[in-house]
Formats: sequence, C-alpha cells, structure tokens
Amino acid sequence: MTGSRSAVPTKGGMSFILAQTLLFQLSMLNGTLLSRINHISLIYAEIKAIVDAKEEIKLSKEDNSKLIDVEKSIDAMRETYEPILDDQEAKQVSCQKRTGIEKLLDLSRYDLLYLTEKYKLVDVRALQEVQGISWE
Repeated sequence: MTGSRSAVPTKGGMSFILAQTLLFQLSMLNGTLLSRINHISLIYAEIKAIVDAKEEIKLSKEDNSKLIDVEKSIDAMRETYEPILDDQEAKQVSCQKRTGIEKLLDLSRYDLLYLTEKYKLVDVRALQEVQGISWE
C-alpha cells in the first residue's frame, strides 16, 4: 500500500536510525561546517555501533582501516575547526582551513557510504519506513 508504514520491522533499529541520518545528510550539504562535522560524526558512530554489535558483520582489514581513518579525520576536523570558519564575512580569511576540512568531510562521507553499501547496513525497507512510502 503506497504511503503507509509497513508493519514488518527492518533488520534492526540501528538500520532505521542510520537510514534517517543518511537521508538527512542531503539537507546538510549546505549547512554550517560545524553541523556537517557533527553529522559525519553521528553517521560514523552509528556505523561503528552496528558493526560492533552484529557478529555477522566482519570488516576486512582494508575496510576496518577506512573506519579508523574516518575516526582520525573527525578528530582532525574537530581540532582544526574554529567558529570563524562558518562566518560568511570571514570566508576569505579562513579559506585554506575550510578547504582542508571540506576535503576530509568528502573523504569521510565516501568511506562511510561505501561501508554502508558494501555491508548492507541499511536495507530498502528501512529507507521506505523513513520516507513513509512503499516502492512496490
């Protein structure tokens, strides 16, 4: 039934929460730098929690390294961030730092989306539930 919520639960609650967070990410692309850092951190934490909690998910060494790299990138972004980086009038002054953080955000986003897809951390049903529709 189109437009109604399914009575069948998703694989797990975290799959639903991650689906919500990933979809919300689309509206964050033009948000402040701090809000985007916080959002990537949230996606990282959700993926890490799912991977740690589900015994059937075994990351390869390469993929585990990606997750560690994302954690290091988040730490670096937090250490580099200054409120002036989100000041519209000071963008010229802070361009180099801002660009560095933007690059880390891009790389982190890619790695997290890659892991989400490769390990099927979000299923179609969770996305349908988040959007409140059926794609059938």
